[in-house]
Amino acid sequence: MALDAGFEPRVPMRGPLEVRSMTDGLCPADPWGRRLVTALEQVRRDYHPLVLSVAPRSAAHSRALREVAEAVGTRVVNVNLELGDLLVTMPSTERTVRLAEALHDLLAAGDGEARVLDATEILFEATLGQDPLRLLQSLSRFRPLVAAWPGAVQQGSLVHGWPGHPEFRCYERPQVVLVEAPQ
Repeated sequence: MALDAGFEPRVPMRGPLEVRSMTDGLCPADPWGRRLVTALEQVRRDYHPLVLSVAPRSAAHSRALREVAEAVGTRVVNVNLELGDLLVTMPSTERTVRLAEALHDLLAAGDGEARVLDATEILFEATLGQDPLRLLQSLSRFRPLVAAWPGAVQQGSLVHGWPGHPEFRCYERPQVVLVEAPQ
């Protein structure tokens, strides 16, 4: 199929991320944060430029994500808080349908190319009927993302929760970059 001469791709090609240097003192000091920045730089031209920071929610996890945000010149989006504030204003019958749009709008605001998401547990809420990995992948089409994944990697599978729990998710060999918490 031939493309028109004026054709422009829906998503522009991305250049290198602007990461502040170690000499500026703004590159993450934490090894976990440095690994996340490196992974983000490596995926910036992927179809789904998404890096998942996989660990149980903790202060260390949030600290590493804050360092990444500072290094790439953006802010950390507290998804539970900010998305929750938007969803509570919607009728419960519309939340499932409008969640992706609301999150997209949250991510569209702000400086910098990339976005860093922390406190993402709301995406697993069973009553919202979302597939958290697919949702994050679709959002990453618009800008590179580093997102907290509250869970673990077990035998190559990305896991959240435990079998039998309503929020349980298990993705075998997901096509996404996973950066696990240091041991």
